[in-house]
Amino acid sequence: MPSFLWSFTNSDTGIGGLTQLTSVNLPKIVSAGASSQINVVKDFYWTYSKLKEGRQEVPRIILTERKLRTNALVSQLKYSLGQVSNNLTQSIRNINTFAANNGASESLKNFIGSLEGGVQDVAGKVDNFGRMLSSNYADDNNSTVNGSKWLEPYRNLYLTDPTNWVYVLPYFDNNQANQTNSFSDSGKVGGIGDAFGAPIVGAVSELAEVSASINNPTQITYIEKTKFYNYPTEGEDINIEFPLINTGEVTFDDVIKNWQFLFLLVYQNRPGKTSQNTVDQPVIYQAEIPGIKFFPFCYVTSITIDFMGSRREMTINVPTTNSSSSPLGSIAGQFVGSTTSSTAIQAIIPDAYRIRISLKSMTANTKNFMQHMISNHSIVETGTTQ
Repeated sequence: MPSFLWSFTNSDTGIGGLTQLTSVNLPKIVSAGASSQINVVKDFYWTYSKLKEGRQEVPRIILTERKLRTNALVSQLKYSLGQVSNNLTQSIRNINTFAANNGASESLKNFIGSLEGGVQDVAGKVDNFGRMLSSNYADDNNSTVNGSKWLEPYRNLYLTDPTNWVYVLPYFDNNQANQTNSFSDSGKVGGIGDAFGAPIVGAVSELAEVSASINNPTQITYIEKTKFYNYPTEGEDINIEFPLINTGEVTFDDVIKNWQFLFLLVYQNRPGKTSQNTVDQPVIYQAEIPGIKFFPFCYVTSITIDFMGSRREMTINVPTTNSSSSPLGSIAGQFVGSTTSSTAIQAIIPDAYRIRISLKSMTANTKNFMQHMISNHSIVETGTTQ
């Protein structure tokens, strides 16, 4: 009996059949052992060198898998609403300070006072809505982001839970770093500045050009414009490529491990249809290449697995645990028991696989990530500490 990396856990097995299911609880993949880490660098045959020996200095990328708890709309509301109330209150304070320092008239002060009451009312409603969201949707369960002062601006940007799967993969891509910047005549300055600032600046520049043309009719006019920094909306790409070998000193257990690892990787990154109207989202990853790159939120843009060499059919057992609950009356949802079984399937096993994975950061690359990368924090080697 081979030692499996994982097994399916199926909790969609109600007893009695009295209710019609309106949604599907797709089976989850859970670790079959004590650890949910898959260390390809040390424990898999991607090279013909002996396992563990001579692999300590192999470059690696560490992918810590996370499950999205909500859709993007809920996450964005929770992330942004916490700042709205504080920003509105601070804006009124700044207006009051400006008025007091510049000798504002009593009528202006009265107007600011009435405005302050309205703003505080709006801020209170926004704050209440934010608290309602917080009570229904807990904060991001992300120990890395929540525990790093450099990553504080990114807290609750995505609401996730750990799946406990961690992958340590060989990394041989030639790219160390790339950075592009852009400044242009137009850009975001934020809030009211976007709505009124750009038109006002444009009108003033046009007026300056017209007046210069009138005063200097024999020359052309051109007014230099201060350029805006354009903060990027796209993150950086990461490319991973390595083989997995099924021949040579490889045992039957190693062949099963290779197949299970690749099945797991693809399964976790596919969407799942849970009802006519809802979709279970693919996972996302924290990616770290020690000393080179760190990204707290990445998604897989593509996974390509190719057969290499000759191939043959083999029977592979897929382990499954089915849990049962009772839907009857007052004991609805009560756990009844579980059974463990396996399903034999026919799989095509090649001499080797070639795996290519492309990831994309979900945030722009910033200094914060570099500071976190060089700060004192645990790099996953064994276990599931993330």
